[in-house]
Amino acid sequence: GSKAVFDEVPEDLLLKLFGYCRPVDLVVCSSTNRGWRKTAQELLSAVTIAEVTGASDKHSLAYLRSCPALQKVRIRGSFTAFSYLSIIPQISHLHVLKLSACSELTNGHVTALLCGLAFLKKLEIDSCPLVTDEAFHDLYEQKLRIDIGEVAGTRLSQLGGIEISNCALVTGKGLKYATMALGSNGLSSFKYANNGGVRNEELQLAARRMQTLSLRNVNSTRLQLTECFSLVEISMHGVGQLHSVTLNAPLLLRAYFTQCKMLLSVHLDSTVLEELSCSGSRTLNVVEVVSTKLQVVNLYGCARISDSVMKGIVEPAQASLTKLDLDALEISALSLRSPNLEHLTLKGCSSLDRVSLTGASSLRDLDCRGCSQLRWVTVDRDCPQSSVRLQGKGVALRIN
Repeated sequence: GSKAVFDEVPEDLLLKLFGYCRPVDLVVCSSTNRGWRKTAQELLSAVTIAEVTGASDKHSLAYLRSCPALQKVRIRGSFTAFSYLSIIPQISHLHVLKLSACSELTNGHVTALLCGLAFLKKLEIDSCPLVTDEAFHDLYEQKLRIDIGEVAGTRLSQLGGIEISNCALVTGKGLKYATMALGSNGLSSFKYANNGGVRNEELQLAARRMQTLSLRNVNSTRLQLTECFSLVEISMHGVGQLHSVTLNAPLLLRAYFTQCKMLLSVHLDSTVLEELSCSGSRTLNVVEVVSTKLQVVNLYGCARISDSVMKGIVEPAQASLTKLDLDALEISALSLRSPNLEHLTLKGCSSLDRVSLTGASSLRDLDCRGCSQLRWVTVDRDCPQSSVRLQGKGVALRIN
């Protein structure tokens, strides 16, 4: 009958047909007969990425068991504690674990998972309503017990990245405990976005091996980062209550402080900084930067930046600048000697009446729209006038 027909299908044809199936469907096919099981398992053994939902725990667990080479797993939906907690640590080469919209995921589950995964490199927790600061406080304490040999567990030595997003009960305290628990081991990337707020609190972080830090919608008033000796990039967006940032990171290359509506001052101690953006931070009036290697500076909308502050940022890095955006600044004059400058935006600088560019041999775009007081941009013969795209009514280039 039909069984004989299935048995007569050539293995190479069956392998090709199964190649069109989703991995979770192959798990179902593998329970049909021995021939199908052999072919399905051959394909499943090469699967490295899996996404499971809480819709069918039975099939999801079988799926995870059947893929020995899994490196990345995303669990979305309901979280059944005993079943998943017993399976996930058995995935010996799991590198990335993402828990999304797991309504039953608790603090204990987070700690148990992290302490049971020896090769985990990245953890993402998104929209898990029961996860609180206690998860990372417990992780910190458990990590101390593991380090002194009081309890068994992994040392999380390979965990290099963690993302916590849209968890309303995780605040700045959770952020601090997470960096304390993982920072000393090699945590290189941390993203914290749209979680619970901590108002009127100073946030201090120290992570010697952290390379990238991303914070979104953190309601602390002051951020102080110390001993960030490996930090190369920091990104802060929409941090509404933040007043000041002090950062000691000698290797910092990129710093972004965008849409920080109450930010007043930024102090960056990095001599190698290449990119600085404070776009949309309208209250910012103090920026202290010591880098002579800045290539990109974006001060769009920072209306309170004065001439002297702007000069303190730009003048030391004139030789390396390639893009400068001073949109809507209330400055009166600008003088640059920048042979590598390609793009200069002065749009909306209504008080600007003097601009002098020396040695601007690479200039391509010059936007002077809305500069009502400006009539001339003085350049020298190094400037390729014919190839410069100049925007701005009533503004022209003039050779000095």
